[in-house]
Amino acid sequence: TLQIGSAAFFSSGSATLSNAGKAILGDVAGTLESREFAAYHITIEGHTDDTPISTPQFQSNWELSAARAAAVVRFLLDLGVPAGKLTASGYADTVPIAPNRNATGTVVPENQARNRRVVIRLEKVDKAKQ
Repeated sequence: TLQIGSAAFFSSGSATLSNAGKAILGDVAGTLESREFAAYHITIEGHTDDTPISTPQFQSNWELSAARAAAVVRFLLDLGVPAGKLTASGYADTVPIAPNRNATGTVVPENQARNRRVVIRLEKVDKAKQ
């Protein structure tokens, strides 16, 4: 599992990959395409913090997180990672790695930043089950 803060990939409220994000994914794609990971399935997860979003493009964090995961998948496809190896999943704010707010409900900005992330999860495929 590789976790990368979403700030490295996306501007706030956006699902357009940044140049820095593209560079990171370019490095990652080379590894993912190597023989060492030939028998692995790759799930790209998009995660947000709990601050609500409501824009014409993204009515909620569900749409934003899914669009970010899809943007990463599309970019990996463009780099030659086979489509059959990839899955995109959006989790919105349902799987935080740190509490978004303290006991009184006050936002904890550093925790929210940690929760806004892209996760690249590798799962070895059991050839016998295929």
